[in-house]
Amino acid sequence: MDQTQIVENEASGSNVDITEVEKHQDSVSGAGAAEADPKADKNANESGSGPSGSGSSDPDPFRVFTQDGTMLRVRGASADLIIVKRNFLSGMALAAGETTVVAVHKYPASNLTHRARFQAFRGFLAETVHKYGGIVQNAHLKTALYGGSRDEIAQILVHGFSAANANGGAHGCVQLVPAAHSLDAALFCEVDEAELRHVLVCRVIMGRVQFVPDGSNHVGPDFDTGCDSFTDARTLYVPAGSANSRICADFVISFRAPSCLWDYATYATQASGGFVGASSRGPRPQELPINLFAVLDRLASFVTPLQMTIAVELFWKYKGNNMGRHELIRQLRLMVGEEALVAAAKASASVNN
Repeated sequence: MDQTQIVENEASGSNVDITEVEKHQDSVSGAGAAEADPKADKNANESGSGPSGSGSSDPDPFRVFTQDGTMLRVRGASADLIIVKRNFLSGMALAAGETTVVAVHKYPASNLTHRARFQAFRGFLAETVHKYGGIVQNAHLKTALYGGSRDEIAQILVHGFSAANANGGAHGCVQLVPAAHSLDAALFCEVDEAELRHVLVCRVIMGRVQFVPDGSNHVGPDFDTGCDSFTDARTLYVPAGSANSRICADFVISFRAPSCLWDYATYATQASGGFVGASSRGPRPQELPINLFAVLDRLASFVTPLQMTIAVELFWKYKGNNMGRHELIRQLRLMVGEEALVAAAKASASVNN
């Protein structure tokens, strides 16, 4: 049986034509930009005293997104703000009641770099439609989320996706989470000094989709993208080499969520009788306001000496930039199990607190 399928666009419930993409772009970086308040963002930028980036004492936690006019904060009762917040919270499942969307940012019309990227994105969509015989249904879009640190997302906004964002480097895949499963994406976010997490809302040109088995992280040359399930995808795989052609970033959602976010994910796992997403993108200890090395310190209490030796070797690969953060946690989860990682993450959090 051919394990390919064109993934449906859950955001609209229908196929997406190129003209619809153009209309959406007009609302994002055209007239819709008036819904943001550039003067307020400018004043916020000028009032700060510290530089942007990690470890900053900057009173404006969003300067890293708004500096140099990269993005503008969406304010008021705009349609963008209402829809983005509603869709994000609906995917947070039981954690939605304790999750607060603090800010939403989007590209302004004045951002020429983004406009150029969108033109390239639209052109690639047209090529994909043509590749599949001009049948739009076989080349539509899917809304997806990318969770990471604030600074990682800021780099993507300016420079686009790179091998550093892909599991396996230049020969690996950028992994995203379908928008319907925000909780999965939240588990990949790092908490910043303002106790905020950040996710990037993107559109992805799916094209011909390959089923990617657990832990494979590889899309074959005859396919455009991959997913972990054709019935309820929790992970989308986009080859690093085509990531900036197939992925178009639209919004950044900044939110606060409970520190016990992992407990919500674990409960959802037990309730469903399976995983929260594929094991390669399952529950992670990253949602806790700690670093991975703190988890390693506590892990020895929950694993065998042999497992600990392998874990240390994996951490050295990660520290030497020979392995991405997502890949490190995936391998740890497969090796020591979810229960041990949960226990180590909670133990390190209790020590830090």
